[in-house]
Parts: sequence; structure tokens; C-alpha cells
Amino acid sequence: MKTLGYNNAYCGQMSHTDLFGQMIKQIRRDDRQAQVVVIGYSTGANCARTLANKLREERVPIDLLVYLGGDTIKDGERSRPENVRRILNICGHGMILLGYDLFVCGEEIKGASNHRLDGRHFLLPTHADAAELLVRYVVDSNQMALPQRDDAP
Repeated sequence: MKTLGYNNAYCGQMSHTDLFGQMIKQIRRDDRQAQVVVIGYSTGANCARTLANKLREERVPIDLLVYLGGDTIKDGERSRPENVRRILNICGHGMILLGYDLFVCGEEIKGASNHRLDGRHFLLPTHADAAELLVRYVVDSNQMALPQRDDAP
């Protein structure tokens, strides 16, 4: 994201979830027009969902929530927080430790833009189609690729 000109893009571990929440709240206080995108990969998708729900409780909006390889993310209200304007859900083949495609390989999320790629779970962050989707949904200034949710704040 930084190579695309997004200088305030940050990457961290699951243990940084609370720190990112504090940063997002500060960004929203300083610049109400700032675009906030939260991306979680693999188990980090669960952290991204938890963060979005904590921010919902504080009425902090998120423009785009991305589940990348969120194999254990199930469709439901928790996966569609009302403070999130748009959701991008990218799945591949399930994680081998969870039974590959037999048991847990991600679900379609109602109201999200769902994409299932022909790629292994561990390779999704470097998969060309996943990178193209991320860039398209983050960079597209018209947001035409992903319709705005009717129930978002």
C-alpha cells in the first residue's frame, strides 16, 4: 500500500489489534474524511473482525474490511459489523491444517464481495489475483467495484 502512495498504511501482528484500534480512533478524531481499511489474513481475519466489532461499539466507521483467507470466518452478524461500509472476502483452498477443502475453507459473507481463488491458503497474500482485488478495492476512488451497503452508517 505504501508503494501506491498510502503513507499511513501499517502492518502488524495479531497482538497489535488493540493498538490499531487506538490508531484508528485517533485518525478518525483528527480527520473525519480519512479512509480506513482493515485487512486481516488467516487467523488475523478473526482479529480484524473483532477490531471492527469493538469499533462498532464506539461508533467508529470503517470504510473497507478485508478478510483474506479467513477460513474460520462464518457468515453472521459478527462478520458483518454495521459500522463497516464494505466487506471484501477473499478465500482460496482451505488451510491444510484444517483439512484443506474438506472441512473449513471460508464461507461466503452475505452483503460482501466474495471471491474464491484457485490458490493455497498460505500463498494468498502473494497471489496475483488477491493483490489485484486488494488494489482495486482500496484504490478505486469511485468505489464502483464494491457497492455501498444500505445498512452502513
